[in-house]
Amino acid sequence: MLLIPNGGADAVDLIGDLRSTGILTINVSLIEAIDAADAVTVTLLDSHDTLTVSGADASPLVSNIRTSTDLTITVPDGLTVPTGRAEWAGKYTAVVSATDSLDSININTLGGADDILVPSLVSVARIEGGDGADRVAVGSHASVTSNTGGTLEAIGAMLTVVGGLGADSLSIDDSGETSGQVGTLTGTLLTGFGLPDGGIAYSGLATLDLFLGQGGDSLSVLSTAGSTTTRVDAGPGADTVHVSSDAPTGLGDLHALAGALSLVGGSGADALYVSDAGDGVGDSGTLSAAALTGFGTAGIVYETFEVLEVNLGTGADAITVESTHSGTTLIVGGDGADTFDIRTIDGRTEVRGAVGDDTFRIGSVMPTPGGLLDEIDALLVIDGGPGIDDAIIDDSGDVDDSPGTLTQTTLFGLDMGSGVSQTGGISYYGFGANEKITILLGSGSDRFNVRGTTASTRLETRDGDDVVYVSDSADLSGLPTALAAADGDLAVLNDLVLHGTVTVDGLTFHGSLDLIVGALDVETGSGSNTLGVSAKADPDPDTNV
Repeated sequence: MLLIPNGGADAVDLIGDLRSTGILTINVSLIEAIDAADAVTVTLLDSHDTLTVSGADASPLVSNIRTSTDLTITVPDGLTVPTGRAEWAGKYTAVVSATDSLDSININTLGGADDILVPSLVSVARIEGGDGADRVAVGSHASVTSNTGGTLEAIGAMLTVVGGLGADSLSIDDSGETSGQVGTLTGTLLTGFGLPDGGIAYSGLATLDLFLGQGGDSLSVLSTAGSTTTRVDAGPGADTVHVSSDAPTGLGDLHALAGALSLVGGSGADALYVSDAGDGVGDSGTLSAAALTGFGTAGIVYETFEVLEVNLGTGADAITVESTHSGTTLIVGGDGADTFDIRTIDGRTEVRGAVGDDTFRIGSVMPTPGGLLDEIDALLVIDGGPGIDDAIIDDSGDVDDSPGTLTQTTLFGLDMGSGVSQTGGISYYGFGANEKITILLGSGSDRFNVRGTTASTRLETRDGDDVVYVSDSADLSGLPTALAAADGDLAVLNDLVLHGTVTVDGLTFHGSLDLIVGALDVETGSGSNTLGVSAKADPDPDTNV
């Protein structure tokens, strides 16, 4: 059937089970000599219907007429048509072509779990969900069963999708695009990615899925809808995702993330930047290897990103780092007195304080002491910044004998990754003499070297027969051999060292105290403890010892 309305602002309403009357295809021609605001409204059945809306330069069914809109709709219920929805997807097609900017298409899905497929579009369209769980798929390869491998190049007019009473979903696919694209997503609108002015507007959805292309794409997420779970797959390529109310600038906040956000970086060197820098009220949150929660958001789930950066606000914020992903993580504090509780890390992690008086607490059960450092599995860098900062490093739950070494810039050993190879341990800077670092050892017989300090440093050895050696050349790795020469008696070894009769290789008491800049306080627990202090190689007198 071909419908050709009169000139002027026309309205065509298509309602009911048209197929049962023998009408399989309806072509509506809106071509006019003078542009007018024409509208085609499609009302589906209360059943599982499938409608495809596509745009073309000419109707594929009437080759000598440039029609504005060809529309056929609906799959009747299973009693009338004993076939699946996928089989009917190709039979009911709405083709919109050569319309002017005033024309529009309105689709009402009514009942049933309907599929609305939009591979292309040249006229403004509005899709309104009904009672069922409707699915809208936008992309050149959209089908009833999938929506992947397509592009958005043929979407030439604004599309609005309004969810109904069911759990409606919107899938937007640009995964077949080979060039890098730029776009912006809010809780109501997707723009960019080659879409026309107006983009794709949406509301009332249960889920929104966005698939980016194969190039190096850039997506800015400013907000998410509270009723909608938003999922983004960045696909191949070196992609960048910015999340903040003013993204990509990164000086906004995260409070507009009212709905859950899931981000997949895909293959390639992908980076995720999350910024709450413009938030002046103190917030708290938790970071894990897969999610960031709190900070006024409904949560951000992330995976397969190589770089993650989280910027805190200017208030007194608190973040608990349960774990980090295997890539690089950077956490940047704001101007407030921030608290960083770092329990475990899996990839290189840097935590930067700012002008506030910040607190860094490192240990597996922080903020409560009694934990371990065993799962600091990569290099952890902490920067105190210009404030008066405090760091507590807790291994007090360790019952094993654990050697460790403190320098002016690093702490390694204590069952962390290898600080020598810079694949593990703790690197610190920005801690001056008026700031504090506290190190809590476990109940084993620990061997600890103090080669240098910059901050006021307190070392609590706790229980066990501990040995602490203070010198810029301190190295207790040869202690077991030296103990054997003293029949395993620390008191005998101490006497032998004092009288200079021990010459065991690997245990030398030389060096200086020049690198002990910050005050050092050593507190021992029960057990037989030994403290060695050596400036033997220093020709200058030490007045602070």
